[in-house]
Amino acid sequence: MLNFTLYGSLGDVLARGAPPAVLGHRISTMMRLHSDPHRMATFVDNHDVDRFLRAGSQPALRQALLAMFTLPGIPTLYYGTEQAFTDQRASMFAGGWGSGGRDHFDTSAPLYRYIAGAAALRRTHRLFSRGTPQLLRDNPSGPGALAYLMVHGKQRALVVFNTAEQPVLLDRLPLGAGVRLKGLFGV
Repeated sequence: MLNFTLYGSLGDVLARGAPPAVLGHRISTMMRLHSDPHRMATFVDNHDVDRFLRAGSQPALRQALLAMFTLPGIPTLYYGTEQAFTDQRASMFAGGWGSGGRDHFDTSAPLYRYIAGAAALRRTHRLFSRGTPQLLRDNPSGPGALAYLMVHGKQRALVVFNTAEQPVLLDRLPLGAGVRLKGLFGV
């Protein structure tokens, strides 16, 4: 099953400025309602909907992709997202519609490299493909922070997003005793 509700909340919060609590609510609801959310296909755009970059920025897309790679589900990329496409069905290669007569596939493109790093993070740390998110903070009134702890057995990873234009202080997060923080990946 495609996780259209998570897609909608990712876009609402990260591309269109809704409060992070909208995404926090979606994550909590997804975990409560679906018997196995790890088997749902997650995405930020596809052939049936506008590209994320139609409404959102590249930094926002990076946050949406990181959420997709750290939350339960099967990350599903629509071709061209890694090349910063804004047109829904433009061709990747020179001979196709909307290509502008040139090939667009570029493994050195910044988003391509970012997605490769996010995929490697997920592959290296099983808690991102098998873990359960525990919501720690989600700003209810406007742009701000969203923080969740991914938990799988004894493994823990703190995942934090900031949708505001300025730094946000996150104090007194309930991480539990003995949790050590080490940076693994940044947006």
